[in-house]
Amino acid sequence: MNKLTNTNNYQTLLKEEIKEQIQTSQIKAIASVNSTMIILYYNIGKSIHEKQKKEGWGAKVIQKLSLDLKNELTEVLPKEEFISSLPTIEMIESEFALTKKQKKAT
Repeated sequence: MNKLTNTNNYQTLLKEEIKEQIQTSQIKAIASVNSTMIILYYNIGKSIHEKQKKEGWGAKVIQKLSLDLKNELTEVLPKEEFISSLPTIEMIESEFALTKKQKKAT
């Protein structure tokens, strides 16, 4: 280690300021994405419900929509690529565990 990285000021900067900011931002990003996805799912459900009320249950709205969306959206981002880009549950749990530890320490 050089003199800069061996000082208490540097360790404080690294551990307590920058690292904490990065971890906090990561958790906020996850929460923001989750919130956005919940709103998306609610709106999709609402649209489907309204369409089924209008068209009637036998119109197979969900089946048609499912097939059409699958054909349309796989061109944008293949399912395997999308799934592999998602964080694992272990990653999310570890991020939240770190946040809880940080809150208890302060």
